[in-house]
Amino acid sequence: MRIHRARRSWLLCAALALGMTTAVPVAAAPAGTTTAGQYYVDCSRAVNGNGSSTQPFNTLAPVNSLSLGPSDTVRFKRGTTCTGTLAPQGDGAAGSRIVIGAYGPSGDPRPVIVGTATGTSAVTLSDMSHVVIQDLALRNPLPEPATVNRQGLFVTATTGVVEDVVAERLSVSNVVGLIRDQANFSGGIVFQATGTGKFDGVTVRNNVVSDLSNNGITVTGRTVPRPAADQPWPGATAKNVLVTHNLVRKVTGNGIIILNADSPVSSWNEVDRAAGANRGPFRDPVNRICNVGLWFWESNNALAEHNVVHDTVFKGDPEAPDGCDGEAFDMGDSSTDNTIYQYNISYNNINTILAVGSSDSVEGVPHRATFRYNLSINDKSIMGVVPGCATQRPDPARCNGDHVRIHNNTYISDSWPTTLLQDDPELSERIRQSGIFGGLQFKNNVLYATGERPDDFYFYCGEECSHNVFHGMPGHGTDAVLSDPKLVNPAAAALFKKTAAGAGPNLGQAFALAGNFAIKPGSPAACAGVPLAPLSVPMGNATAEFFGRAVQNPPSVGFAEAECG
Repeated sequence: MRIHRARRSWLLCAALALGMTTAVPVAAAPAGTTTAGQYYVDCSRAVNGNGSSTQPFNTLAPVNSLSLGPSDTVRFKRGTTCTGTLAPQGDGAAGSRIVIGAYGPSGDPRPVIVGTATGTSAVTLSDMSHVVIQDLALRNPLPEPATVNRQGLFVTATTGVVEDVVAERLSVSNVVGLIRDQANFSGGIVFQATGTGKFDGVTVRNNVVSDLSNNGITVTGRTVPRPAADQPWPGATAKNVLVTHNLVRKVTGNGIIILNADSPVSSWNEVDRAAGANRGPFRDPVNRICNVGLWFWESNNALAEHNVVHDTVFKGDPEAPDGCDGEAFDMGDSSTDNTIYQYNISYNNINTILAVGSSDSVEGVPHRATFRYNLSINDKSIMGVVPGCATQRPDPARCNGDHVRIHNNTYISDSWPTTLLQDDPELSERIRQSGIFGGLQFKNNVLYATGERPDDFYFYCGEECSHNVFHGMPGHGTDAVLSDPKLVNPAAAALFKKTAAGAGPNLGQAFALAGNFAIKPGSPAACAGVPLAPLSVPMGNATAEFFGRAVQNPPSVGFAEAECG
C-alpha cells in the first residue's frame, strides 16, 4: 500500500466534510445456498446454520473457527446484535482482501457486536493482512472500572509484517478501558505492534468513535523505546499509516495518537472533547493525566493537516489541580523529528494549542517541527512546554525550541492569548530565563485579541520572534505590526462558542466559516511577512496557504494570503 501525500483539493475535501459524499454500495444477501468464501451471520436466529445466506450462523463461534482467505467475506445482518469477541483468522492477498462487514437493507442499523466482561475487545484481528472491517457498531461495556486494557477494535502485529489493514465506517462507543495516564492500548480503535511484528499499510477512515475510555484512535508501531531521532530507524516501525475523516468525541484519553511510525498522516479528522480523564470521576487517583487532542509520539516525518480539534480538557474542575497537557496538538516531544502541522483549525481548547519542547530527546539530537497556516479561535494560549520541561530549572540541552518554527498562523481570541504555562506567570518567567526557547522561530503570525487582559497573562515568543501582527494587545518581538489586520469578519468567532446543545461547529462547518478570518485586500498584514529559510525536511516549505492559494514572496502575515496594499 502506498499513501499519496500530495494535498487534495481543499474545496472538494471541505465538501466531503460537509456530508456531500457518494453512496456506498451495500451488500445484500443473495438468494441460494452456500457460496464458497461468503459467510453470513444473523445472531437473531434461534438455530445455527451453515453460514450461507439462507442458513446463516447465529453466533460468533463458527466464524472464529474459520480460516479465511483472499476475497472471502463475512457479513453480519443489519439490525441484529452479537455478543462476545469476533476473532477471525487468515489472510487476504494484495488486491483480494478479506471483507468483514454488513448485509441487509441500507436503512437498517449497523450490526452490533458487544464484548463481554470476560473478554478484552469486541473485535480482535491478530496478525491478519489484507483485510477490511467496515459498517459495524462495536461496544465493550463494563459495569465497573476496568483493570486491564480493553478495546472496541483491536488489531495486532506480533510476528512479521502485517500489511494492508483497513478499518472504515465503524461506530465505536461505550468501551470501558483503563483510566490512567497514557493507557494507549485501551480505547476505541487500537492498532498495536509487539515483539517482531510491525505494520505496513494501516488505513483508519470514516469512523465515529465516542463516549469511551481511554484513547479514541491509536496506532502503535512498536512498544519498546526507539533510539534517538538521528539514529538508524528500528526494524519494527509502522509505515504507510493514514488516519483520515474520523470523528472522535468525548473520550477520556488522547483523541488520535500515532506512535512509532515513519511518515504517518492524520488528516480531515475532528476531535471533540478529548482528555476527559482530567476531570470528575475519570481522574487517575495515582498519576497526572497527560493527554492531547491529536498528536504523534516517537515518529519521523509526521503530517497532520485539515483537522479540527476543539474543547480539549486540561484542568476540568477543582478536583484535578495537577493536570497537564490538554492541548489540541503536541509537537517536538519525545524523539519526534520532521513533524508538520498545517491547515488545521483549533478552538476552545483549555490548555495550550501547541506544546513545544523535547523532554525525552537526547542532547544534541534534532527534533524539527513546524506549525504553519493554521487557524486558532478562542484557545487560551498559543504554545507551552511539555510537562517534563515545566520545572524551575529546565535543561536547555534536552528541553528546547531549537528547530521549531511557528509561522503564518492566525490566532483570534476573546482574551489576550498567552504563551508558556497559561496559569503560572512566575514559573513561565523562570522558564524564559532558562533560555530553552532561544532557538524557536515565531514569525508571520496574526494575533487578534477581542477581550481583556487575563490576570494570568504571560507572553514570550522566543528570541527569533518577528514580523507578527498584534491587534488588541501589546506587540512583542522585532518588526511587529501594531494595527488592525482587517479580517473579513472577526465577529464570526462568536459562532465557535459552546451552546446549550453542546460543542460548537463540526469539521465541515468550521472549514466553511474559516474564510471569515482571512485578511482583506490591502490589509497591513498583506505581503508584510518575512520569507523563511528553506525547510530541511522531506516536505519542505509550504507552497500554498490555508485556502490553497500560492504563497507570495514576501508572504502575507497569518494563515491566508491577500493582495498587497
